[in-house]
Amino acid sequence: MRFCLAALILFAGACDSTSGPGDSGLPDLGGPDLSSGPGTPSLTGTRVEQGKLHLTGTTSGGMIVFIDEANASVHELSLATGVTQVIAPGVVGTASAAIFGDVIAVHDLPPSSSSRPLSVWTNAQGLKSISSSGEIASVNGDWMVYLDNDTYPNSGLGTADLVLSKTDGTSKRVLITDVQNEVSIAGCPARAYAIQSLFVISYCPAALDAASTSTIVASVDTAGGAIQILAVGPGLRIHPNPTGTQLLMTDSTFALSVLSLTGATTAVDTTSGEILFAPDGTALYDRGGGTLNRVTLGPPLVKTTLQASGVAFLVGPASPDSKLVLFASQLHQAAAAGGGNLLVAATSGTAAPIVLDAQTSAGSGGQLPVGDSFTADSSHALWLDPFSASSGTLRSMPVAGGQATTWGTPPTTFVRAASGSKIVFTDHWATSYGDLRSADTASAQTAPSLLANQADATYLVSPDGTQVAYTTHAVGYEGLYVTSLP
Repeated sequence: MRFCLAALILFAGACDSTSGPGDSGLPDLGGPDLSSGPGTPSLTGTRVEQGKLHLTGTTSGGMIVFIDEANASVHELSLATGVTQVIAPGVVGTASAAIFGDVIAVHDLPPSSSSRPLSVWTNAQGLKSISSSGEIASVNGDWMVYLDNDTYPNSGLGTADLVLSKTDGTSKRVLITDVQNEVSIAGCPARAYAIQSLFVISYCPAALDAASTSTIVASVDTAGGAIQILAVGPGLRIHPNPTGTQLLMTDSTFALSVLSLTGATTAVDTTSGEILFAPDGTALYDRGGGTLNRVTLGPPLVKTTLQASGVAFLVGPASPDSKLVLFASQLHQAAAAGGGNLLVAATSGTAAPIVLDAQTSAGSGGQLPVGDSFTADSSHALWLDPFSASSGTLRSMPVAGGQATTWGTPPTTFVRAASGSKIVFTDHWATSYGDLRSADTASAQTAPSLLANQADATYLVSPDGTQVAYTTHAVGYEGLYVTSLP
């Protein structure tokens, strides 16, 4: 577990906030005590669906996907019209859903069974049964790669077949049979990634020992299903950039390289401990040892050192404008002596980093974003301090430097960027509910607005950042609500 991270920095200038003993130097904008609890809940917006519901996510088209727990059914909500529809009726066991763009994979986990029946829903084709036990690995347009005959064990080595087909199940072509599907760190899970007009798959034959087998990386042509081996080696892991245009690869020695679709590699780092892509896909942040580099993928590939030493780990996601990243410059356990932890944000290396917040006492907690690390306009960094389920407090600070601000009342569990400099977060967290609030980080003297108390942990912000969908299990008020941000 990570503890005691402490200071946010940016390449722009020094932080002008000061702190004295026992004083954080940060304004507390928690507002009146609106702590969640029994009684009549305060819920803003419109209830669009009743029942005990669970939010799954948002499609690339902006549709909200949710599950009706009582009926084990999967539904979709249009934020534009407020209309919901059932996309998968009640199943035998427990329903779950995974979203791949506008494609929704629906799983049914029957009681006392290790199989996972897979169905796929799209707006054009409706719900199609795909496999008696499988899961989608990747989707690329009308095509998908999925795991079929997945043994899905509770323990031990799982096996499956890698299959290519259209998302409606037609044009099925078995690519590789009997591959490992062990998801533990020591195992070799089968994976697929959409890259340009192709798929890239990585797998290990099930006949080989999980600890010693080499991973095979190959491209798959959707037109004919032709497979081309790109790389073979122990511990290979594929990391596609967010736009699906380039591949990065790490091996068992943590060497990082760019992998082309011809199998050629370009070295990036010999000892990469961690990578984080810029959202626009043109660059990545690479932590090699204690060094932080920003690598422009090009071509040509250009590596710029942002921090020469002392970087403990990266904290994602990077800023929406692809120019900033948070990282911890030091890390120690809560019981360790000393301090001097630092959480920083870096740009292209043309200016010194800005300290956003610092703690130097041992065991004083940690600072990590839970959710988004920056506002949507990349103007403010976001983090929790300390990183604790019982006492985490949400803070923000302008990336250009200045005064940090404390938002809400701890514990805060999650924060999401909305539009511009606005954020949505949950604080006053109890065992299973909390207060859902919104705030504008650019208006540091304005208290956050209460959107709902007794709100469930999961909520979703609309793609345009103007609405929030949330659920509550408050007795008599159960359901899915949609509210507009102030």
